[in-house]
Amino acid sequence: MRARRKPSGQSVKSGQRVLKILEYFDISRPEATISAIAQELGYPISSTAALIHTLVHAGYLLHDTKRRS
Repeated sequence: MRARRKPSGQSVKSGQRVLKILEYFDISRPEATISAIAQELGYPISSTAALIHTLVHAGYLLHDTKRRS
């Protein structure tokens, strides 16, 4: 039997950031740029972009290529 591995601090941190990004959007704010999200949440733009990209590919967010939001 193999011991279960504990999740790394990074995976937990990423999970928390994903939830905050999803909570960022609501009826009054249905779209935003990556820069606006990163600034509001205090996240690095590169990390925010990677998380947004993952959420788009998983179908949780839509990306408007014309408006870049």
